[in-house]
Amino acid sequence: MKNISALPLEKKVLILKTVAHSLDILHGLGIVHGDLKPDNILIKQTAEDYYTAKLIDFDNSYFSGKPPAISEEVVGDMVYYSPELALYIQKSGTVSAASLQTKSDVFALGLIYCQYLTGSLPVFNRKYQYACEAGLNGEKLETGMSGVPPGLANLLCEMMSAEPEKRPPVKEVFNRLKSVKADEIAAKPAAATGGRLKISGSLMKKSKDAATTPKPETPKVESESKPTSRLGGTLIKKRS
Repeated sequence: MKNISALPLEKKVLILKTVAHSLDILHGLGIVHGDLKPDNILIKQTAEDYYTAKLIDFDNSYFSGKPPAISEEVVGDMVYYSPELALYIQKSGTVSAASLQTKSDVFALGLIYCQYLTGSLPVFNRKYQYACEAGLNGEKLETGMSGVPPGLANLLCEMMSAEPEKRPPVKEVFNRLKSVKADEIAAKPAAATGGRLKISGSLMKKSKDAATTPKPETPKVESESKPTSRLGGTLIKKRS
């Protein structure tokens, strides 16, 4: 990830566009990937010193609005959960299966784009362990980017909105990325970067202790007693 973030902006944007184009094909078929994370995006350097990307691992894919039954085998990676997916997985009763649509992938893609551009996940209040948890509690997800066109930073903030309706569809993401230039990008005014998800029921509660910066690997769940973070009504143990 650090190697990608060190590339010239032109090459990084090409990677962003390639990933968006691949995901747009999937979404055009009404399919949600369901487990977007860096490990499931293969990046290859070509002989001409450009980069291409390919999506892999469709084990958690489902038709938009029709997610599979929740099980220990089909949970994805919490680091990249969208707020609505987090609530659905926790069986909070505030999100229906029909609410899990392609915009859930867009949230995860925003987190990944931030890593490609900066080498790190977005910055948010470390009272929360995960970006989805911070978003549900009204915290802003900041890109922490310097030397990046403001319009591009705004696009990422829109993609990482806690409210699905404020996220652009991936086709729009792709089209806006095509207009990236050295110092600007054609973009709409920045949308809210955080905010509460407009669904009935309670939001995820704050963690009692501050957590360290989340890492993009799959969280570990231990059986012994560990500090916990509340998501809905169910406890999910923090990673070791």
